Amino acid sequence: MTEKQVRFCEEYVKTALESGEPNGAEAARRAGYSTNTAKGMAHQNLHESPEVRSVLARALKKRRLPLDRFLKVLLDGKQ
Repeated sequence: MTEKQVRFCEEYVKTALESGEPNGAEAARRAGYSTNTAKGMAHQNLHESPEVRSVLARALKKRRLPLDRFLKVLLDGKQ
């Protein structure tokens, strides 16, 4: 995983804690991706990187965040 992907994971969990639902585009912006590419990079991280998905699943479970919401976001492709 890249440094930005690690930061993305941290920020993704933070957005979930702050609002009750994770926000991939906001997490990507906070991780240092440009505003213009944040949504696309969030999608790429969430859908094309098994490492990111694995880290996020463990982090969300550890914090007892609703895994069903996290999975719904992944499956629906919401950002």
